[in-house]
Amino acid sequence: MMTTGESVRDADTVTPPPEWVFRAISVLPRVGLGVSGALLAMVWAGGGEPWQLGILAGAVVGTGAASLRVLLGGVPRRPRFALAMAVILLVQLAVVTAAGGLEGPAILILLPTTLFAALILPRRRWVAVTALAVTGVIALAALALAGVSFVPAAFDIQSASGRPLFWLVFAWLTLMVVVGGGLVGQLAQRSVARAWRSAALAQAAVAEGMRERNEHLVGLTGSIGHELKNPLAAIHGLSKLMAAQAAPGSREAKRLGVVVEESERMGRILAELLNMSRPLGGLALAPVALAPLLEDTVVIHEGLARTRAVRLALGADDPALRVACDARKVKQILMNLVQNALEASPPGGTVTLRLLEDADAAVIRVDDEGPGLPLDLGAAVFTPGVTTKGAGTGLGLTIARALAEQHGGTLTLTTREGGGCRAELRLPARPVGTESAEACQVEVPLAV
Repeated sequence: MMTTGESVRDADTVTPPPEWVFRAISVLPRVGLGVSGALLAMVWAGGGEPWQLGILAGAVVGTGAASLRVLLGGVPRRPRFALAMAVILLVQLAVVTAAGGLEGPAILILLPTTLFAALILPRRRWVAVTALAVTGVIALAALALAGVSFVPAAFDIQSASGRPLFWLVFAWLTLMVVVGGGLVGQLAQRSVARAWRSAALAQAAVAEGMRERNEHLVGLTGSIGHELKNPLAAIHGLSKLMAAQAAPGSREAKRLGVVVEESERMGRILAELLNMSRPLGGLALAPVALAPLLEDTVVIHEGLARTRAVRLALGADDPALRVACDARKVKQILMNLVQNALEASPPGGTVTLRLLEDADAAVIRVDDEGPGLPLDLGAAVFTPGVTTKGAGTGLGLTIARALAEQHGGTLTLTTREGGGCRAELRLPARPVGTESAEACQVEVPLAV
């Protein structure tokens, strides 16, 4: 059964052909008229056989009629290309035969026609047309091998009188093939260049449309987040007040406790959505000692670590290591990484924060002893909405990586040998004082 793709590829005309094809087709009959007319004159002058003169005269009449039709009516906008190329090749094979077969100079005229067929025909049609040309050449070769010679005297390279004319015609036809092939190539090249430009413009238009749609969605997300923030705050406050007034241990207290916890979780989700809906603010660079930032992060998460029975460990190769960065944003990255590590670690596990000094960067590693990074995620873990948590939003790591890149650094997640996940934050070790905070005010919009 033929698929849709096959039927389209095999059609004579899948899409409107490039304009250069019509220009080339409009020239072909005139070129054929010139070649067949010149060969007729030379074969007649050289004492050709009547059948040779008849074939060449028929070629002159046929190509002349085709030329006149093109001049008066133009090239049909939906011609049957495969049929036209087959007819042209049959005429050319007849002309080649009348001009001496493989021993004559006219064999060259098959080359530009087969090249043109390869450029404009679908694969199966091209194979059929080329098979016609190959069959004709093989038949002429068989006649030559059988000793059948019908070279006109004018083209007999063995005779002194025919030798100059043979090489003259051979050189003339060779030049026509070279120039004609070059013109076809130039026309095709221009057509391809125009197609590439059109494709590039279309791609740019699609990208611009997607960018505008993305901006619209991001803005809509921010608007919805702001609209929900105040009602959610009211629900959280009232439910917390009612939970405090309920009898301890009662069913009402438990239910209100669930409402409080869920409203807090929704608040965190809204906060992340609002972070995603705005471009990152400018960097407020200042010389910052990184070790105290790590210590603050550990202190903040001690309560969560205790409830999950996970130990927090801290180490630094150089406790005095300082880089030019925005301390608030770096701390936001660390908060996200440590919280993820604690949530992934089993009871009794250890989350280790370590500050390292590299040749051109300060490196902060957060290692956990959890299941590690799933193999099917890889770099997709930084894509908005991708998460391994049942109740996660998949926005935290996206924001963290954007903040790292805003500093000119990187954030990577890998699976450690022996199990667990390693998050590595690299911050470029800019010489403190070489850049002012104002000079480094940049905005990097998040791609969502």
